[in-house]
Amino acid sequence: MKDNIYDILEFIQFILNLTGHQENSQAKMRDAEVITTAIIAGIYFNGNFQKTLTFFEDYSHFDYVLSKSRFSRRLANLGSTLSKIMDIIMEHNGLTP
Repeated sequence: MKDNIYDILEFIQFILNLTGHQENSQAKMRDAEVITTAIIAGIYFNGNFQKTLTFFEDYSHFDYVLSKSRFSRRLANLGSTLSKIMDIIMEHNGLTP
């Protein structure tokens, strides 16, 4: 699972760089880490963000892990970015957004 986490993180960071995404300089957790956490929650933890955040805290995958409340707000604020990422993935796979 650890390799999958870092592969997903690297892929998301690549897409964010490709789209010219700008990080908030004050954020303690990168946007790619927030998005990766949501993806890992869906794959391994049945969409449970709290279990996923606790997993990341316990196993130190990221330098900093947000609280569930702050994570939810950040994820909601990344809605348009997530939409762009999905459009890129769909286009790459020959699907129509």
